[in-house]
Amino acid sequence: MKREVTDKFVVRLPRPLHEQIASLARMYRRSMNSEIVLRLQYSISGPSNPDREKSLEPEMFPQIERIIRGDLTEEEQRLLICFRRMTPDRRDALYSLIT
Repeated sequence: MKREVTDKFVVRLPRPLHEQIASLARMYRRSMNSEIVLRLQYSISGPSNPDREKSLEPEMFPQIERIIRGDLTEEEQRLLICFRRMTPDRRDALYSLIT
């Protein structure tokens, strides 16, 4: 089987962006590299929207999440996903607001 030719490219990321990408990669259970490549491909297509964000989910993601987080209601699952998509600063602000 022939592998796709790829180039290695080093980029410096601000810490908050790095953390956000790492969080999204963990959420979708893929590598940071895969997350970055996928999001770059989509960014070329235009601005993000909820439908596009949904299309970034890997196949079987909803089913896997239901198994792993079976004790959460659908509303709690939606809140968790929204929370994970927030920047660390927004997470901290929300957490301090509700505690």
